[in-house]
Amino acid sequence: MVDRSHIHFPDHPNANIGGKIRKYRLVAATALGKPLPPFTIIHHHGEDQIVICEDAKYHELLERREEALIAVGDVHKRKCRFCQQWDDIINLIIYGRDGGFCHKNCISKYWHHQWMKRKARTG
Repeated sequence: MVDRSHIHFPDHPNANIGGKIRKYRLVAATALGKPLPPFTIIHHHGEDQIVICEDAKYHELLERREEALIAVGDVHKRKCRFCQQWDDIINLIIYGRDGGFCHKNCISKYWHHQWMKRKARTG
């Protein structure tokens, strides 16, 4: 488990309003040799490895790739949000505002099911 404890360090530029900074953020700033830029997110990889991410979008990319690596051994695979099966990106389409992936067939089945439910309600 990553050490998420706080350290009292009121003079540090990345300290919160109470003068505390999380230990892993202090370690990252020390490794960087300067305060962490705004919007920086620290990605935890394993127990003792961290990656300094420039923003939430890059952090999300790392999270998705790590999840795929653990699940199927290939960082380029993505999971269909409907059937929950892992597949190559070329076999999937981007669906939704969050950039999730799905098979064309799965999205068709989903919308057909929604249409049938709506039709059953309206008679």
